[in-house]
Formats: sequence, C-alpha cells, structure tokens
Amino acid sequence: KQMADLQTMVQTQKAEIQELKSRGANIQMGSGATSVEVPPPMSDSEFKQRLSDATGGADKWLKDLKFKGDMRLRYEAFNGSSDETDARNRFRYRLRFGFDKKFSDEMNAGFSLASGEAPTTAGATAGSAAVQSDPTSTNTSFDNDFDFKPIYVEKVYASYSPDWAKIGPVEKFNITAGKMDNPFEKGSSDIIWDRDVKPEGIYEKIDLNLLDTENFDLKGYGTLGQFVLDEDGNLFGGGDANLFAYQIGLNPVFYTPFMERPIDLLSAVSWYDYSHYAIGNNFTIGGVSLARGNPAVPGVATELAAKDFNIVEFYHELAFYPWGIPVRPFLDWAWNPASEAEKY
Repeated sequence: KQMADLQTMVQTQKAEIQELKSRGANIQMGSGATSVEVPPPMSDSEFKQRLSDATGGADKWLKDLKFKGDMRLRYEAFNGSSDETDARNRFRYRLRFGFDKKFSDEMNAGFSLASGEAPTTAGATAGSAAVQSDPTSTNTSFDNDFDFKPIYVEKVYASYSPDWAKIGPVEKFNITAGKMDNPFEKGSSDIIWDRDVKPEGIYEKIDLNLLDTENFDLKGYGTLGQFVLDEDGNLFGGGDANLFAYQIGLNPVFYTPFMERPIDLLSAVSWYDYSHYAIGNNFTIGGVSLARGNPAVPGVATELAAKDFNIVEFYHELAFYPWGIPVRPFLDWAWNPASEAEKY
C-alpha cells in the first residue's frame, strides 16, 4: 500500500509539472504574477530511495514476487442413477492463494494454500478422516451447519536451475524439492494422475534442444522423481511407501505453410515404481482406501490384491490449430506388469 501511495504521488507530481510547463511556469497569486521555478522530475534513484525509506527496505524482498490465486463456486446435481451416487444437490467452492519468489536467475521458492475436505468414502471413521484431506480435490462442500471450512498447505517448494548446467544441447536443468506441481503431468493423462495431486519429495528434470532448423525443431527431456507416499508404515510390517518415477520424452515441432502455428507432437515413456504401497495399509488415509477400485486380498484388509504397482506408460499427443482452433488428440496406454490381482 505504501508503494502504491508513493507511485500515485509521483504521478500526481508529474501531472502538476506538465501543467506548470504548459502555462509558461507562471501562476496567478492574488493580483500579481510570480515566476515559479519548476522542480526537475524525480529520478529513478531518488524514487527507489524514497520507496526504500517508506517500506523499511521491504521493496527489495518484494522484487520478483508474484502473487496468484483463484476462487470458484460450483453447483452439482446428482440424479441417483449410479450405484455409487445418491440423488443430491451439492454446492461447493474452491479457494487457492499463494506466491512465487524469484531470488535470482537460478533460485526461486514459493507456497500456496488451498481449500479441501476429508474423503467421504464409505469406511472412514469420523475421528480419523476429519484430520485428513483428499489429495485429488481442492473443493469444499457447503455443509455441516455453517461450520468454518479448512485451509490446507497445497504447495511449499524451492527450485534450483543452475546456469552452469546449460552446456551443449542442455537448455535447462532443474532440481525442485518440497510439495510441488506434478512434473509428470506432461507426458501423461488422468489415467495415471489426477490434476489436483501435488507430489511430495524431490525431482530432477533436464530439457534438451536437439535440433533447431527453420521448419523443424526437435526437443527432448528427462524427468526423475523421488516422492514420499507414507512415512513409517512399520505398524503392519509394510515399511515406508515411496514412489520412484522416471519419464523421457521427445517433442518434434513442424512448421507448415498451411497453419500459422506449428504442429506439435509429444511422445513419452514413463515408469512408476510404487515401493511398499500395496502392503501394510500404506494405501489408506484416515481409514479411507485410496486404491480406487483395487480390491484387497480376501481376509487381509491391509494388503492389495495387486501386490505391487510398477506402472509402465506410453503417451502420444498431437497438437495443431486449424483455423486457430486448438485440437489435441492423444493416446495413453498403461499397464501394471507387477499385478497379481488375477489370482484373487
């Protein structure tokens, strides 16, 4: 606010100076005319000094600080035709707010807060589910007799992109740690990832510029992820559950005389190793299973029938813009070669 007030004052001073110049620097005072010396406009250095004095030096921290957020209101009607959904009228909202701070060309960090609510899947206990949020949604339903609604930490991360790594075809090398946007959304679809999921851990990504010509470009990338799913799952002998993810992709871009924008093709191969996830009850939060249709071993509720999740995924996407209209057909195929669910 102080910075905005100071900028407003500077603009007002500039307007007054221009008005004085247009009058020949003469103003009427009483019955006589007095010549007034027009002060020079404020220099950049003087403005920065006044701003620093007014904000106590906080202007340096505010530099390259970007705030972002959004709000959404939604009404949903269910007619009860599904076996899993009763007829209902549901009003919901989503609220998100956060910032990203660039400390240098190599370092940035940020965080964001978001609304959300506990999963309502059958089997959740009232006490345990109340303290957990649904990692696949930031929506909150209007319910529970006007109670106050929860706010959760959606993201908290730090990112490092060293300049020394830009060698040869390497355009960018990035290491990000914390709870962050999902780097594996590129080269994947909702078959594997819900778009609201924010992984926790660390990932490394390298972007390559393999070929750059007048009508054809070829880019590539590789991403490694080491994520924490459930820490200390030793109560049932399962151990900690982690996700180790790997993805490589090629992105050829074709320029044609038929369309203003180029034709963009993306092909990616991914491997997701869910270590210890299907055992030791690591696939539940607050008593609610996140297996989403994967059954448990008969008589053993703490182990999934799939036994393990080692997902291989092949993804292809074509993006082009006929008459300026975005068209994006894609093919996504995934398979779990470690599944033993057919035994049950």
